[in-house]
Amino acid sequence: MLRLLPILGLAACTKALTYTTDAPGCTDYDPADPPESTVAAEQIDGDLHITRDGSTAPCDGEFEPEVSQDGGTIEIYEHWLSEAGGETCETCFVPTVIFTDVARGSYTISWYIEGVDVPLDTLTVDVD
Repeated sequence: MLRLLPILGLAACTKALTYTTDAPGCTDYDPADPPESTVAAEQIDGDLHITRDGSTAPCDGEFEPEVSQDGGTIEIYEHWLSEAGGETCETCFVPTVIFTDVARGSYTISWYIEGVDVPLDTLTVDVD
């Protein structure tokens, strides 16, 4: 899904930051030994991929994060939609937010789990 996020630039003009989301399943998932949750950033072909490995969500879950930005600070709030409300089963996903056409600079990115006020992780990323 393609989304636009308003950003305030240095010249006080508004620019739209475009991002998409993805949430493939974890590889080698064992419910008895769930993976440790980690957040990582990677630049691929001019895009910035922010990924959380080891997120459990309803099997029919659809990753719908809330993303906000204030200058070089980006906050990602993980949110999952589920028709069954997670009552059927849970499994492991790798939710990803992909920012396209990211301007050069340093960004501080915080990933929040739904319902938790403290970020799971905060990364500083320098975009070339």
